[in-house]
Amino acid sequence: MAKRDLIVRLEDIRTRILAIESILQEAGEESSMLKSEVYKLALERSFEIIGEALYQIQKQHEFQPVSDMSRIISLRHLLAHDYFKINHSLLWALATEKIPVLKKEILDWIDRENLRLFGTIHPEID
Repeated sequence: MAKRDLIVRLEDIRTRILAIESILQEAGEESSMLKSEVYKLALERSFEIIGEALYQIQKQHEFQPVSDMSRIISLRHLLAHDYFKINHSLLWALATEKIPVLKKEILDWIDRENLRLFGTIHPEID
């Protein structure tokens, strides 16, 4: 995987994290999310994209700088292949409890990659 591909996948993850945060904010509470097919599908798809991006990264790198990386990838496989087993209350819990940790880890990883590749954390600003 080219280094640019890594940055693109990390940005995909960051974008989906922002989408999950938006879903949480708009839904307000779990019961509202559970009543909305749109929120449920958006949450599912966001977790699926995050898991797929991490899976592709893991295939090219031996390190796992994200906590629970293998669990996130397993969740992606569940969403894609065993979709009938999806527990939306669990997805809500993961979104509220684990996404803030993942966000910090991904943003830190993006900053490290930008610093290593471009000598700056925000190359588009320079």
